[in-house]
Formats: sequence, structure tokens, C-alpha cells
Amino acid sequence: MNLWVMSGTYNGEHFASTHLTEKGAMKAMILDMLNFLGIECAEDQRSDPDTAKNPDLEWNPEVIGEMELPELKPLMQKYGEYTWDNDQGYSLEIVRCSLEA
Repeated sequence: MNLWVMSGTYNGEHFASTHLTEKGAMKAMILDMLNFLGIECAEDQRSDPDTAKNPDLEWNPEVIGEMELPELKPLMQKYGEYTWDNDQGYSLEIVRCSLEA
């Protein structure tokens, strides 16, 4: 059985969450990035100089929760660009692993 682990680091602390689907791990990753960026409502998104350049980026957790994997991947990559160069040591990745009986 495949499992997907969303693994991250922030200020030297490691964290992880385990998901039954890649889609679940991707959603968790995007929501964690939104939290890191402080984007919690439309006003925050529009006031952030980086995300204001891309008003089409989805920020609403309810909408993200309904998205499919092909929609999530480009969204994750775009938000990843905003978190790539930070001085808090924040980074995320998704690792596929197997559960054996």
C-alpha cells in the first residue's frame, strides 16, 4: 500500500503528516504554504505584493479541498516559488513510501 508523507522543516523543527493519497498530501502542502505566507483571506492575498501579481492563484481552503491532482500540482508549484527563498528555513516535500504487512 502506498502512502504519501508531506514532510517539512521550519526554524529547525521537522514535521510530517501521512496521507493515503498523493492528492491529500498535496492539499496539506498547499494549505501549509498558505499558512506560512499568511494568506488566510482574499484581502491578505491582494495585499501581499508577491501574490497580488497572480490574482488567479486560489487561496480558499474550501475550493482547494475540491480540486483534483492535475489542478493542485501547478498551484503547489506556484506557491512553492513564494516560499523557496526564505530565511526561516521553511521547506516542504512529498515523499511516497510503502506500507508492508
